[in-house]
Amino acid sequence: MISDNCWYSHRKVLCDYCGVKDTPVFGLIQHGWINPYLHKEIYQSKNLINFFCWNKELEEVSKNNGFKKIKAIGAPFIYLSEMVKKKNFNLPKGTLVFPSHSNFEDFQLVNHKCLIDEVEKKFEPPFKVNLYYTDYKKKIINIYNRKNWEVLCSGARNQNNFLNNLYQSIIESNNCVYTEISSSLFYAMFLNKNVQLIKKTNSEEDISLVDRDNQNTFEVSFIKDFPEILNGKMEKSLQKKIADKELGLDCVMQSNELKKILGLSDFLKTNLAIILSKYFDFRYNKALRTGKTEDLI
Repeated sequence: MISDNCWYSHRKVLCDYCGVKDTPVFGLIQHGWINPYLHKEIYQSKNLINFFCWNKELEEVSKNNGFKKIKAIGAPFIYLSEMVKKKNFNLPKGTLVFPSHSNFEDFQLVNHKCLIDEVEKKFEPPFKVNLYYTDYKKKIINIYNRKNWEVLCSGARNQNNFLNNLYQSIIESNNCVYTEISSSLFYAMFLNKNVQLIKKTNSEEDISLVDRDNQNTFEVSFIKDFPEILNGKMEKSLQKKIADKELGLDCVMQSNELKKILGLSDFLKTNLAIILSKYFDFRYNKALRTGKTEDLI
């Protein structure tokens, strides 16, 4: 229903898990990891629609801020993981890098050359980089191609296979390196990968300048609590524990229960969601839903 419900194929994954056709949901689905103590935008629609979040902490903090129509259901990535656990993927190898990504609201400045140098010093080949679609440009692609890196892109945010592509790129890698805390960092932790956060070079040069105040605040706190994330020596058991909490593993539901919670078995809610989705497309422009900007390359 809401414009971002279909981003990163989250809605489709939930519908697939429920055994129904991908269709608008009567409510707002959390489309990416957020810090509950810093993220206030969700409170703007107080008690008008349901908000389906990932974990209990966000649910509790939101309720304490007056947002009553909120329910933690677990991250779609966990549901996808359950559905593809018997699928045969290539054996994991090498190192996968996720640079800070740009979006419509802000542009991230990444020193890709320094990032490549740091990764090649510390990790095993083959090397791959997963670029967000807004950064999947010839200028950036060529930097990695010149170093014989494989360049991946999970797709535009409206593509139905985005999360599947992202899952495959992570599961088929041994090491996952990030320049900012993001949803996919917790995904890699959940899948028991060797995860490291790189912020500076050995000479203290910034790798990435991220213009997201909320995220920067959380990173400072996270690094203070878990400094080993910067040297890649965090115990996998601790990584998994953190990921389970952030992604809401304890909130994951059985398909029949999830179907009921999302209103997918309610004829009235389903049809009302379809009508409202057309209204939101008209009011906010369909480009917001589709994520269309300029061509990828």
